[in-house]
Amino acid sequence: MADLLALSRAEQHRAKRLYILRALAHFATFAASLAAVFVPEPGPYLAAVAVVVTEGVALTLRMRGDAAHQLAERGRRHALIADALARSDAPDRASLLLCFGSYAKQHAGEYSDSAYWHSDESPGPQRLRDHVQESAFWSADLYWRAGLAALGFLLVPIVAATVGVFVILGLDEGQVAVTAARIFTVLALLLIGLDLLTRALAWLSAARATKEVVSAFDRPTTDQLTGALSVYADYSVATATAPPIPEWVYKSRKDSLETAWRSRRGLADR
Repeated sequence: MADLLALSRAEQHRAKRLYILRALAHFATFAASLAAVFVPEPGPYLAAVAVVVTEGVALTLRMRGDAAHQLAERGRRHALIADALARSDAPDRASLLLCFGSYAKQHAGEYSDSAYWHSDESPGPQRLRDHVQESAFWSADLYWRAGLAALGFLLVPIVAATVGVFVILGLDEGQVAVTAARIFTVLALLLIGLDLLTRALAWLSAARATKEVVSAFDRPTTDQLTGALSVYADYSVATATAPPIPEWVYKSRKDSLETAWRSRRGLADR
């Protein structure tokens, strides 16, 4: 039987790859916008067409990336419950496995990890608490870092668009159509800025939500299964609605978070 967690992690990696391609499409928009400012006719018109195409590609990649991310999070939730409560849920599991495509199935072996969660508790509410709190502990930090980074990157398209408009107006030779085409391509950079702002706010919101989950599992009310599942539902919503965390953010924080979590839980090094 396929490892649902491994499939989910592979699908999450696919989602991140789609988001990287989306970022490259945005970069192509950026390049076309800058070129439109200085190239002679009919360059500005061709650049305007290029901007429409590249942003259309970026939108398509976003939709596919969102779908892959949602499937990955759905699979991860099922895998966490199955491991924490020793439940297989065979019918639901079988239908979920059919949703994964060829990429996840081909690369699942690379993401198989029997020690993905650190809890040594027996299956039950305490093991569920440990699993979700560990995941939320990592997510709270990673979402926050990703959100701050996105806010920093947001300055690039906004400044470029502002400077570009002033340069275009300074180059205006009375050719209204050319000027309009140039301004259109440069203002398209604001779409990139809006996308970064949306992602930043989603990450920062998820960071706050997952931080609250970490704190909630410190309260004794979550010792019972009902309480644990209630908090787990909040965590599931937060992670499903936020974009996937960039790989570079995860790698830059992995060692620090690993040490911090072991220290918090008093876990011995393995």
